[in-house]
Amino acid sequence: GCETPLPQRPKAKPVKELMLADQNSTKAEPAKELTPEQKQKKALGDSVVGEYEFENDGSTYKLAILENGVLEYYSNDEKVGGVKWSIVDGEIHAGSGFIHVWRFNIDKSITLIANLRDGKRQELSKEDQETYKKIK
Repeated sequence: GCETPLPQRPKAKPVKELMLADQNSTKAEPAKELTPEQKQKKALGDSVVGEYEFENDGSTYKLAILENGVLEYYSNDEKVGGVKWSIVDGEIHAGSGFIHVWRFNIDKSITLIANLRDGKRQELSKEDQETYKKIK
């Protein structure tokens, strides 16, 4: 039992090192460790992605909140617009200049609660608030 190729064994090591290097580089690429706040924001963002529906006076309004940061509006299955959305202070803000503010509800629905115009927030009265149920 003489093990001859001891000097050749290290040839396998670089492969392992490469794998470790790969793991490290992919781990390091997305970002440094997310802060608890960033993690919560990401989790909220991931959980909000989907389709929502609101019915009013025989019309059906739908929102499609997409992973790519776009929120699409539909009226009776016809696309009527699309805006950018983001999570701000635990709320969904959609639009630019004129911004719709949505609140997350425990039942996974979202409610339009305010508008922002030129940085000024206008709360909507209970009657004007619209709650969209998550359907997908």
